[in-house]
Amino acid sequence: MTGSGNPKGQIEASVETKLLYQRIAETKPGEIVPYSELSQIVGINVTEDRGRGFLTSARKMAQRQNEILTVTIRGEGVRHATDEDVVDDMGADERKIHRRAVRTSRKPSCIKDYGSLPDDAKIRHNVNLSLIGAIRQATNPGVRKRLTSAVTEGQQALPVAKTLELFAG
Repeated sequence: MTGSGNPKGQIEASVETKLLYQRIAETKPGEIVPYSELSQIVGINVTEDRGRGFLTSARKMAQRQNEILTVTIRGEGVRHATDEDVVDDMGADERKIHRRAVRTSRKPSCIKDYGSLPDDAKIRHNVNLSLIGAIRQATNPGVRKRLTSAVTEGQQALPVAKTLELFAG
């Protein structure tokens, strides 16, 4: 414990974050809390600068402490995600991860002289390239189709070993 009574490494949330978190924690699935209400609670615009940071922290707290995922409704507010929203959000994240892996896999072409890298940098390069290649493969649309077919048959998530088999085709 640190002198403030917090577990080591944890930062105390601001009053604004706590107030926003409390409001989000009260919501039911599908309920929208308008930005105007959230801004009124803390006395600053939650869609700009510091206010956005408070809202982001409150949303993270709600997910971590209450298992409440919130999704943003552009220009309107935040909505307590329904179960289907959670599934959709996971799919959107997977697509973002795939796009990021594709972009990252292009970076090695920027290395002008691989041979001049120190051995430890070559090892890090090869580890990174291997991991990004695996992520790119795992999130490939073809793999998604094979996984969808396998999951549809069993109606449950697959064990990691079975999932890895499907990556190879």
